[in-house]
Amino acid sequence: ADTTRRAIAKKDKELLKQQLPKIVEGYCNHSQKERSIAEEEVRQFVQIIQDSSEYQFGLNHSTAYSMNGYECVYLRAHYPLALVTAYLNRAENDDDINAGTELAKLKGITIRPIKFRYSKGKYHPDPTTNSIYKGLGSVKEISVAVADELYELRDRKFDSFIDFLAVNPCKKNVTDILIRLNFFSEFGGSQKLLDMVEIFNKFYGKKIINKEKCDVPPEIMLQYATETPRQYRLTDSTAITKALCAKLKDENISLKDQLAAQLDFLGYVSDIYIEPDKSEPNRQCGYVLSVDITYSPKLTIYNLFTGKTGLYKIQKKAYSRNPVMEGDLIDFFVETRQRSKKVNNEWIQLDETEDWITNYIQR
Repeated sequence: ADTTRRAIAKKDKELLKQQLPKIVEGYCNHSQKERSIAEEEVRQFVQIIQDSSEYQFGLNHSTAYSMNGYECVYLRAHYPLALVTAYLNRAENDDDINAGTELAKLKGITIRPIKFRYSKGKYHPDPTTNSIYKGLGSVKEISVAVADELYELRDRKFDSFIDFLAVNPCKKNVTDILIRLNFFSEFGGSQKLLDMVEIFNKFYGKKIINKEKCDVPPEIMLQYATETPRQYRLTDSTAITKALCAKLKDENISLKDQLAAQLDFLGYVSDIYIEPDKSEPNRQCGYVLSVDITYSPKLTIYNLFTGKTGLYKIQKKAYSRNPVMEGDLIDFFVETRQRSKKVNNEWIQLDETEDWITNYIQR
């Protein structure tokens, strides 16, 4: 008995295999019942030992493990927002992220994209809206320290994006990335904000502007500067910066550029949608994430109508006439077909379906 216990404790499968037949034989030899009945009884008992030995450990470990399980169940029931946030922050792979996201949906919690004033370095809960904001730590080029510095500015009032840029803790490339990811959307469209950064870097805090490098008309420059034959000497760099920014149109970068920015800097595409055209209910719009032309061409596409990523097949001839590349934005029509497989030179239908693109055009 003690040898069997040690085999289980040390997860020694070979030793356990040697011990279990002895248990069977010993039970049958001491049983008052017929051999066949005794064997059936003991084999059920042995099966319990084998099953439990796959996942068994000491009493002290078992107690702690059970308490952890109980606490997680309690938190899931009474503090789901905090639990899901902690779970996502401990995620080790995409499966963990997907599991956490599904649990959030089950609990009516909204996972929101990164956003100024709400996002920190890691996932961060917002109890007022029962939401969790994604963390900046997952964005390429951005450190948790910078993310936390940005969060420290959450309660400050900024009359314009220029006022924010004056205290911005980010390097220029980081600011550009966050703008392209719509992090600063409260200040305006992404294209407008990118243009504002260029104007800010060119004029804000500057005293002298070289005329050869200045593309602002002289009649505007002279409202905020004096001049020499080769230079403008600014009298109010803040005023001219804000005046030039006020003339910008409030526009976003193209949809294709937004999607590319997410893929480049987040590693995935999400939270970007467009309204479907109701006049063509079968028409879809998607961003091509990858292309596999090994056999029948397969496209992995992010659907902008549904916000879901799917795998679609295309006939080789159709693909050859109009090749699709990673990063393309396409309108497409889908047909669900029964999947088939070739067995012994004969095609048989399976109890599975797959999506085929019947027609598509590039945007």
